[in-house]
Amino acid sequence: MHTVVIRADLLERHPWVASSLYDAFVAAKQQSIAALGYSGALAAALPWLIAEVEATRTLMGADF
Repeated sequence: MHTVVIRADLLERHPWVASSLYDAFVAAKQQSIAALGYSGALAAALPWLIAEVEATRTLMGADF
C-alpha cells in the first residue's frame, strides 16, 4: 500500500541497502502478524481481533 524509494546515488554507493531494507520490512511484517494472533494481550483494542485474524487467515492464507 506504500511505496519505498531509494535514491539511485545512494544505491550506487551502497548496493546492500535495498536488500537490507527489504529484509527489515519482512521482519517487521512477521512481528506484526505474530502480535495480531497473540491473545494474551491484544495488539489492538478490538474484542473480536482474534476472530478477525482467524477469518483473514482462512480467506487469504497465513501471509496476509
